[in-house]
Amino acid sequence: MFKFLVSLVFVLSFMVGDVIADENQIGKPFVQSQHANSIIYSSFSKLHNIYITGAQDRSMKLWDANTLRLIKTLPINSNGDHIISSDGDWLITSNGYKGINLINLSTGKIINHKTKQIGDIRSIAMSKNNELIATCLWNYGNDRQDAIEIFDIKQEKVINVLDAKCPSDFQRNMIFKDNDHLLQFGQDAGIFTEITVSDGKKEIKEKKIGVGSFLGLSENLQYAFFDESNTISMYDLENNKFFKTFKFKGSIVAFRDLSCDLTNNIFAVLGYGKILFWDIRTEKLIKTLKVSKYTSTIKLIPDKDFFLIDEASIIKKYALKTFKEEKLQRTIETVPRYSFFINKKLVVKQNQESFELWNLDEGKRISYVKNKSDGLELSPDKKQLMTHSKNDIILWDLEGKNKILPLNVEGEIKEISYTKGKSNVLTLVSRTRKNHKYILTSWDIKKSKVLQKKILNYVRLYSDSIAMETQRQPEGTDIKIYNTSNNFKEKIIHINNQEFLKSVSQDSKKLLIYGDNSILIDLESNQTQKLSFSPSLYDGKTFGIKRATHVFLNHDNTIIALTSDGNVEIYDVKNNNFIHKINVSDTQISHVSFSDDDKKIIALKRGAVKVFDIASEKELLSLTSFDDGEWISMTPEGYFNASPNAAKHLNILIGPMKVSSIDQYYETFFRPDIVASVMSEDKNIQYATAKPTLKLSEVKPAPEVAIIDTKKSIDSEELQVTLKITPSSGGIGQIRLYLDGVLVKTDGDRGLQKKQDKNVVLKTYTLKLPKGEHTVKAIVYNEENTMASREDILAVVSTFNPITKPNIYAVVVGINEYKNPSISLKYAVADAELFAQTIKDKTKGLYSNVKVELLTSKDQTSKENITKTLKALENISPNDLFIFFVASHGMVEDAKYHMITSNVGALSSRGIEKEAISQNALRDMIANIPTTKKFIVLDTCNSGALGQAIEVALLTRGLNETTAMKVLSRAVGSTIISASSSSQEALEGYKGHGLLTYVLAEGLKGNADSDRDGYIKTLEIANFVEDTVPEIAEKEFKRAQYPFVSPLGQGFPLVKVK
Repeated sequence: MFKFLVSLVFVLSFMVGDVIADENQIGKPFVQSQHANSIIYSSFSKLHNIYITGAQDRSMKLWDANTLRLIKTLPINSNGDHIISSDGDWLITSNGYKGINLINLSTGKIINHKTKQIGDIRSIAMSKNNELIATCLWNYGNDRQDAIEIFDIKQEKVINVLDAKCPSDFQRNMIFKDNDHLLQFGQDAGIFTEITVSDGKKEIKEKKIGVGSFLGLSENLQYAFFDESNTISMYDLENNKFFKTFKFKGSIVAFRDLSCDLTNNIFAVLGYGKILFWDIRTEKLIKTLKVSKYTSTIKLIPDKDFFLIDEASIIKKYALKTFKEEKLQRTIETVPRYSFFINKKLVVKQNQESFELWNLDEGKRISYVKNKSDGLELSPDKKQLMTHSKNDIILWDLEGKNKILPLNVEGEIKEISYTKGKSNVLTLVSRTRKNHKYILTSWDIKKSKVLQKKILNYVRLYSDSIAMETQRQPEGTDIKIYNTSNNFKEKIIHINNQEFLKSVSQDSKKLLIYGDNSILIDLESNQTQKLSFSPSLYDGKTFGIKRATHVFLNHDNTIIALTSDGNVEIYDVKNNNFIHKINVSDTQISHVSFSDDDKKIIALKRGAVKVFDIASEKELLSLTSFDDGEWISMTPEGYFNASPNAAKHLNILIGPMKVSSIDQYYETFFRPDIVASVMSEDKNIQYATAKPTLKLSEVKPAPEVAIIDTKKSIDSEELQVTLKITPSSGGIGQIRLYLDGVLVKTDGDRGLQKKQDKNVVLKTYTLKLPKGEHTVKAIVYNEENTMASREDILAVVSTFNPITKPNIYAVVVGINEYKNPSISLKYAVADAELFAQTIKDKTKGLYSNVKVELLTSKDQTSKENITKTLKALENISPNDLFIFFVASHGMVEDAKYHMITSNVGALSSRGIEKEAISQNALRDMIANIPTTKKFIVLDTCNSGALGQAIEVALLTRGLNETTAMKVLSRAVGSTIISASSSSQEALEGYKGHGLLTYVLAEGLKGNADSDRDGYIKTLEIANFVEDTVPEIAEKEFKRAQYPFVSPLGQGFPLVKVK
């Protein structure tokens, strides 16, 4: 079979069809997007575990059936019928009049075969030996008769065209019974036709089985289903007899789909607004599930405990046992419409629901405003924005505050613009409902009155002082121009073109006409300049757009950007030639704008805003927003900055048909500093060490991990967890086990296997579980620890209930003195003593024993001793609480946080790496303390003397502490509070203590008890610190300090204050 499939690919690729280009490239991130229109069919490949959907948006999507992560989007306009070959490796789908597509589910390659006969393909079938393809052609040929075309793959030709009756709708109504016999099911009650195809001869015979109308076929093509008077009959095609009968009350209105799962013995039928489920063994109806009237497909997944349906363009997942919906991640990227710059900040209008503001110097979104509107404009002073809907106009400041203008507009607003030189005057285009005339209006905002009005057949705004009306003439076109800043003064320009695109320069002095005779018109002198580009001059090689979709003039009127599918081309008006060609993508561009300095191009396409450098013609940054408010910005190499939950929306192909989430690369590629350096012109933001060269596409894949042979219920404290780890080409690195989202076990960064070792690894760990319901999550990294595996999760119930109260174990570190005396601190020991005493005083009665290890001397605060102290806690109870407090120095080196201990002398990169406690070491020590109740305070910023000693190094290393804390907090899954975000120094000297520690102690004494229940919980203290530290810092020191607060993991009470 393998040899035959190879020949099948070769024959269809080079003899009878074309290989279709794949839009998803291995190593290139893409959005986990839904269909843009309603799903009309679905299928499932058990061999490859792939769920397949096709929709009215002329696309097919392939999904990982376990995670429903998108693998590929294929440009296939299938009308609905599709089958999977008998070996499970090929998906064959019809493509209307254009033939059929064969998709290899191992490689993802698409092969198109064009049928020789003319007709709309309504049904397809493939022989069991994969040598014949049958296509049912509806309304075929000159006589408009239906026919079945039999195509022999080996002979590369059609061997038979048979008279037949095709279904009026798209439906799988025929199968190969064997390699010579084709069965076709008709619309008439209980009739199917058996067609024999052999050596070019044909034999047709009809068989009546005396039941109702044909509904469809089972996924394995063994059973046919018929509907008649409240009964569905299941007919065995191999044994030619009825197999099962399913009865129901009422009727199935508007039958849409069916699915048969012989593994779980479930049969389901979808009608209008409901799905009926039967047990195949007992023939009993077990569930009637109400669904949306827009649901078109149902798919039972063999060997799985769930089934999938659609609701218009959305996929939904239901548990098979409970028939309850399981929440899935929804990813809908917003569709940017246009953009403009405000002092190096980018404003993007997203669809009709929102607009947003991006700081390109930092590569992050700084504001997001939900606002239903049709247009967005910038005021002349660039201090406010204006949006409009059909009937309303709203003014916004750049922080999102707004006020509604009380304008009584005649008709529906179509366009609006500030008027040039008149900051209080608006120009509006509206359309009346009665006679559909267009009204051009000049409106005074302050006086709220109409200054001038003109009724026209059609008019559009093209700039802040130009409106245009076009009138086609027998020879050419008259363009009537209205100067909106000068009492609607009129000017008529005649051009020879009838089909063209127009663009007006920002200063309203030039008019670009793009067509068969492209010209640039000076609107003041009426002089024209002929341009040497037009659709008819396309040469198909270097430059020259065959048919531009948009044209734009930049600020100085010398450069024109023309866009087509996939390219932005830059034209130099002065020298009358093309100078740049920028490849954007294969997706049509909706808008192009220039940066303030004309050095960058902003290209808007579906789902993303792309920033390009004109001189190098290279992409700098991709900005994507999602309808749930999340956002992500990414460099071409894969480094990104993102809102907290945005990374889950991006996928990356790691093999032809294998996908992972960008989330799996978070700890290596979450680098806001690199994103900022791409756009910033600040020469200080560089790298003292070499800039990271690793690309996302170069990362070796992580292994696969599964939790096996592990109990789901225990009555003792300990749970034995066994992991099955299947290596990939990337080898095996760190192994992590999380309990209820908190890291509780890790092997550290050492790799278990070398890349060349492909043997499966079994590892068993002991976890301690408190009483209750829990989730155990396993993740394994590749050997380089640059990519995490897909997580595997197991639900476990523990009934073990210890008699004793839980204990508190606190390790409190304060370091004033260091081996290097130049970085000594003044308040660190006092901070540690204050925190330790507060914990002792406020936890009495809440916990059994309060064990505080206070480390303040030089010997106690060395790297060696702190490590020893933390490791001694690896046997505490899972019910206990662990607190780790450090008042010291901290710094970021080589993209990782480092805690400066008393033994640190050298402040060089080598010295820090060798003598300080690294982020990874700290993570692992905290992880292996077996409780899920962990609270961590790192009052360890680059403060005081250390900040001065390494000030230059800080400026050049780029990565700030906030980023490092985000990565650390996410890795350990616990609440972390850090002294100062960004590159600020942590303030010291507030009432004899560091500011953060003082606020923390005050909060634990009672001030953080926001709900007044007498307990200070982790979320309460985190919120109190986050709110209070900046307030005191600004009031007392006139400086900003924003602590990093990450309230992750379990919320639990820390102290009792009543």
